[in-house]
Amino acid sequence: MSTISFKLKPDPSSSTTATAGRLGTLLVTRPDGAQLDIETPNFLASTSRGAVPHLSRDHVLASSSTRGLHVTYDSFLEQSPPLPPLYPSERPMHDFLAYPASKHILSLSLRDTDDTRTAPTNGNDFVNVWTARGVRRTVPKPFHDDVVKCHVDILEAISDIPTTAPPYSQRRLEKSVERTSGWLADLLRRHRPEERLTPGILANMVGGTSVQARKAFAVALQETVGGRKLVDDLLGVSFDLAHLRTVLDAARPTIVVEEDVIEEVQTADAVVLVEEHTVIQATVDLVEAAAKEDAADGSPTTLIASSSTRHPDTPTRHPLVPYLDASLHSIPPSKLRVARSTRSPHDVLLLVRDAGIDLFDARWAQDAASVGVALTFVFPAAADLPPSSDVGINLYDAVYAYDHQPLTSLPCDCISCTPLPQSSIPHTTSSPSDALPRTEPDASYRRSYIHHLLRTHEMSAHALLAAHNLSVLERFFASIRHHLLSGSSEFGEEVERFVKTYDGSMKLLEQARLDWKDVDLARGKGRLAREKVKMAEAEG
Repeated sequence: MSTISFKLKPDPSSSTTATAGRLGTLLVTRPDGAQLDIETPNFLASTSRGAVPHLSRDHVLASSSTRGLHVTYDSFLEQSPPLPPLYPSERPMHDFLAYPASKHILSLSLRDTDDTRTAPTNGNDFVNVWTARGVRRTVPKPFHDDVVKCHVDILEAISDIPTTAPPYSQRRLEKSVERTSGWLADLLRRHRPEERLTPGILANMVGGTSVQARKAFAVALQETVGGRKLVDDLLGVSFDLAHLRTVLDAARPTIVVEEDVIEEVQTADAVVLVEEHTVIQATVDLVEAAAKEDAADGSPTTLIASSSTRHPDTPTRHPLVPYLDASLHSIPPSKLRVARSTRSPHDVLLLVRDAGIDLFDARWAQDAASVGVALTFVFPAAADLPPSSDVGINLYDAVYAYDHQPLTSLPCDCISCTPLPQSSIPHTTSSPSDALPRTEPDASYRRSYIHHLLRTHEMSAHALLAAHNLSVLERFFASIRHHLLSGSSEFGEEVERFVKTYDGSMKLLEQARLDWKDVDLARGKGRLAREKVKMAEAEG
């Protein structure tokens, strides 16, 4: 069967810090000896119910930006037993979803991290997951056994992420650490990586916004099972950024009621503004206690400084980095680091620079295509751009009705910017001379035309934008790797300039989502919008 490995370059032992931007290679070797690799930092394209949103199978096969794909298992739980493990194939998930193993690396997790809806509390032997047909209980052992049979390349082990509304008591965080480490130990005990039937396994680093709990989980991965440490059998670790944001956003003095235990949760008063972002410094008294402990051993304890008091030469710091640092406290630098639910290129750059993240999702860029936004940003940022420039253009806006420019002036090989192949197209196999050479020097689709498609509710508009945005993301990460090769100091300087040049609050996407509500109202005389309201009321 296939094997998967992750190697840093240069060797991590030569690194002076565990949280510096780094370069690596994720390598998959198939049984026939064929190899697929993903140079890191990089991204995995997100899927919905196994399909890349808006793109056909041919689009996915033809694009280099979709060679790495992430699938969530929640959409298959509406049927019992789920279909993928039953598919008669050597690689059930690849073949069931029609992603050739020779072209695609598949990653799989139980749930969509961007789905932060509340659900009934998890138990000692199950977690609750939202599916298309409501909440379903999922038991770790059968889930792990099923997905191992799917022969995906990367598997994120099941974790006890609290599903009730925050904040969470110390007792709840302790349960999260104990359950997750126990389920992971059981998975690794029954499915050893050396068996060659087991995918590369990621541990989701739990602990919420408690520095102490996050460190405790990292220490728990040092436990020995079958003569080996848990962490030694892991391909890497993953971080659920959406959950962290949810807890931080909900931070306020309150009373937590859980299993007949009532605890008063203290919160820090400090709220700071950084580059349009609001950051709450702490959520539970546990963090304050851990901060004193961290100060004693030199660990990071504070978030980024206010833009009003921060020295101009002080680097911008991502607000979630202290929590990621705590989770990486005892994790070998050689392990793959994956971040899910990023929201912007600013997120990506700061997490690469400050936390050494290797793989990201592409959800935010793909969602932008869903509301008519074409990404146009570049890294490094152009010197002539004014501060707080938008990262893209909202093509649903009427201002683009008569804008006949292509999406970008830069070279782009997506189906929007390069709709015709570079080589000739043979009309028949018997007459290769009957070929249509590419004679049009600029055959790209125009902003005005895609605006027209969006206004007329034509689905091909989203296909063109999705392909374009993924291509922009591919070039973005290629440039990140190039500048990391040039040296960490140059990369850090370019990150700072990018953060100052482009709008980190992503107001463009917020406005596009508001504009797109008009489309929902126009379709079926508002039927879709009314159904969404009913679903929201039912869930609330």
